[in-house]
Amino acid sequence: MVIMLNKKIKSVLILTASIVIFLSIAAVAKAATGVYFNSTTENIQVGDNFAVDFKISSPDESINVIDGSILYDKDKLEIKDVITSQSLFSLWQKTPTFDNNQGRLSFVGGTTTGFEGAEGQVFKIIFLAKKSGQAKVDFQDVLKVYLNDGQGSKQNPWLKPMTIAISEKSDALPAKDIWPSLVAGDKISPEPFTIILSKDPNIFANKYFISFSAVDKESGIDHYEVSEDGGKYLEATSPYLLKDQNLKNTITVKAVDKAGNERISTINSKANNFSNNWLLVLSIILLAIAVIVIIKYRKKAV
Repeated sequence: MVIMLNKKIKSVLILTASIVIFLSIAAVAKAATGVYFNSTTENIQVGDNFAVDFKISSPDESINVIDGSILYDKDKLEIKDVITSQSLFSLWQKTPTFDNNQGRLSFVGGTTTGFEGAEGQVFKIIFLAKKSGQAKVDFQDVLKVYLNDGQGSKQNPWLKPMTIAISEKSDALPAKDIWPSLVAGDKISPEPFTIILSKDPNIFANKYFISFSAVDKESGIDHYEVSEDGGKYLEATSPYLLKDQNLKNTITVKAVDKAGNERISTINSKANNFSNNWLLVLSIILLAIAVIVIIKYRKKAV
């Protein structure tokens, strides 16, 4: 009797253990949010330029923000560029910024529509192979992803680093350069953009400046150029301090993508300033009328 009871207990324990194992496997099998790298380039040699895609997978939950840093072997790899033109994130609180001296790439990106799915493109990294060996591309600390749930719930995704094998340069294999293939098919200019004229006590000592940002969905924006009153174009970044603080000139900003395509936007600073001043004057007039009406109303009430 005791033997039969022990057998039953043993059977129950085995069944329970089997269920626990099954549920554990199922939980692991269920895809969670994760980030990883992918590259189709093979046989990388010293001197090659090649691309690595940084991707995110979130098949079960909608996410809208990603925040983190990527570390790479600074002795063996050098970042030449980061391309966000095909990214699912269109809002960059911190545009992907790299430091080849430290081997770090940092970013904060967001999307207003949310993303739920597999193989979402975050951005493309263009690396130069500097030295032979095993070069690791990894993540610094915890990379944060926020859910598109209206509450900003934070999620720590699974992280999958990448190791890149770099061999010494060989005359038997041609050098690889990803750039021609990236820009060859780009015949489209950057998208139209707006120039914003501003003045702020905390920026440029309360002097007039302009802000601008263009999007290019093919090869990406390479640089901007600014011309004041038809003068020579000068390479510039946003925000840009105006030389003409009297606002008498027309300002032109040229956005140039990596294939050399251009998009030009223009703003008449004088007209824009007049418009701003007119709105200010109108506001003062309306305020004065309101005060007069209130005073008359009070007198009648008395």
